[in-house]
Amino acid sequence: MNEEVYQEQGISFSDLLFLVKRNILVILIITIICAIAGGVYAYGLKKPVFTAVATAVVQAEQSTTNNQESTSYSYSVALTNTFKDVIKSQPVIVAAADELVKNDKYANIENARSSLMGKLKSNVSVTSTTSTLILTVSASSTDRDEAILLANTILTETINVTDQFEVDENGQPVVDSEGKKIYLYPILGNKLKVLQNADLDTTSEKHNELLILVVACMIGLIISFAIVLIKFLSDDTYTSKDTFEKTFNINILASIQDAAEGGN
Repeated sequence: MNEEVYQEQGISFSDLLFLVKRNILVILIITIICAIAGGVYAYGLKKPVFTAVATAVVQAEQSTTNNQESTSYSYSVALTNTFKDVIKSQPVIVAAADELVKNDKYANIENARSSLMGKLKSNVSVTSTTSTLILTVSASSTDRDEAILLANTILTETINVTDQFEVDENGQPVVDSEGKKIYLYPILGNKLKVLQNADLDTTSEKHNELLILVVACMIGLIISFAIVLIKFLSDDTYTSKDTFEKTFNINILASIQDAAEGGN
């Protein structure tokens, strides 16, 4: 009944305040329950996330196609961005996963290779700045040692992949006229060097307990308000004389409450 009335007239701010005051106990109980559940999850069930950081430097050469007087800025940026994509490329991820499964940490884990490939794709990020040729490789995990291992391994395998030499049909390295081995990827070969491996000093721990508690309280408030509002709108009784008159378009001459107040 209330739903039909408020579909036509809308719910005012005073109506909402009335509902809150009338159901404040229900709102508090539901909010506290959600806050307790959030606290149990944040401080008891949820594991902290560790982020390990490794860095590498891109060795950009002087461009011979542009201005001979200075290093080509565009070439350096392009090379750095290329390495950012290479680090997250499928060949590097496959090589890193193949190397990681050799670690005793994953010896007894079923489908370890597939799991590691998923972690390398989703938990590893690469960043750089336009003013430097330094790449920052970050790896996240609920296991501190695994975070360090992921960051270092994917960086090492990136160098191994890009530093490969071209080979002939007999598996022998191909050389140029000067007898030097030819890189499989000439633009990338010998251009990336590890600046600092990830270790305990470059690993940070992230806590989100306070945020989880705040979200849990907000969820509790939303749920409690929804319950109170649904209960109110589904109520088929009339709580005021004005609502009754507007619904049936009639005038009420007197009510029990008016009579009681008049008698007093």
